[in-house]
Amino acid sequence: KGVATSLGALLYLVPLYLVLLFACAWVVLFMLTRHAFVASLSAIIMLTLYYGILVNIDLMFYFFVALCAWLVWRHKNNVYEFFNGSHR
Repeated sequence: KGVATSLGALLYLVPLYLVLLFACAWVVLFMLTRHAFVASLSAIIMLTLYYGILVNIDLMFYFFVALCAWLVWRHKNNVYEFFNGSHR
């Protein structure tokens, strides 16, 4: 839910090619792992890095860093279970 809401905000805040990159990364990662949280976290982290490299390191970049930190924190139990092999 949080990542979908974030994607809606991204449509307004970043260039379209970065939104498309995010969406493509999410689909590929989901197809590889079959875990939506892995795809979501990986895609938002990649988007943040690409924004910093391709666009600029500005206030929006720091917003994305904060968003990444928040999403990782919200999914911390899933990440822990995933790396312990107990995630369903």
